[in-house]
Amino acid sequence: MALRDWYANRELLLTGVTSDVGRALLEKILRSFPDVKVYVVLRSKQGFSKDDRIKNIFLSPRFERLRQEDPNALSRVRAMEGNLLYNGLGTTRPDKELLQNVSVVLHAAGSYREVFRLYQQLPRLQVIVAVASVFNHEGRIGESLEKEQPADGPVALVQVPLIGPALREPMPGFVDVLKGPTALLAGAGFVLGNSQLQAEIIPIDLAVNTLIAVAWERATA
Repeated sequence: MALRDWYANRELLLTGVTSDVGRALLEKILRSFPDVKVYVVLRSKQGFSKDDRIKNIFLSPRFERLRQEDPNALSRVRAMEGNLLYNGLGTTRPDKELLQNVSVVLHAAGSYREVFRLYQQLPRLQVIVAVASVFNHEGRIGESLEKEQPADGPVALVQVPLIGPALREPMPGFVDVLKGPTALLAGAGFVLGNSQLQAEIIPIDLAVNTLIAVAWERATA
């Protein structure tokens, strides 16, 4: 089954939506799969409720194309109060009941431990895909996964280097916030790149496309 057909009419859970990768994932999913419903888990913070934070994300420049093509796209997003460190992600019982139809979990930030346990709690879950930096584990990747990943769970871990500006989407060189490796590149004067220099950096849109494709591939393998 083709990737687009496989995603049609699914209900997804996205964690880490306030991260760079999480925001890019949300935009790509909503724009590419118009029938998909997305649940996001995040905390109220600094006087902003979970719904306020999602609305602010949707108003960011990254979502300009989506707002033009599908002004009602935000109606397909349901924000849930929670915490990735808590059992069941710290969500309420009513929210847990809403997640019973979720078949794909995309984990874009934070610890995997509680996210990996979801395969035991969500009856229709087909795959969990988590993104992690190759630099976080300091050579102990196998040991870390052995402790956190269920032995027989439908899990895929995508390890990426530093996240850099977009290659194509929403436009070449796009960044949400000038920080991290992007700020370093700009400060060093290499915004346009230099083929003679090597860096462990992946464009954010390629990372997002990879996560979406890995979920499909892992579930249909």
